Amino acid sequence: MKFRRWCRNCNCEQEVAPIMGYEDSWRKLFWLLEFLRTEETIAEATFDEYMEHLMFFGKLAFDADDEIEKRLKEEEVSDND
Repeated sequence: MKFRRWCRNCNCEQEVAPIMGYEDSWRKLFWLLEFLRTEETIAEATFDEYMEHLMFFGKLAFDADDEIEKRLKEEEVSDND
């Protein structure tokens, strides 16, 4: 599945890979924000609003990573018992 976005320089339409194609969380977040920017959701956002969205999604990603690590450690401890 491919998604479309518009080039900032010449406004041509481009295909971009889905989120699963990226390995690191920050790239996923930047990709998501770029995709949302092409939609009407935050298309007219100022730089500050754009960064606010980035920080929000970044915090969600870090919170999710922490929760996953916590659960894995709990499972590891329960497996050792």
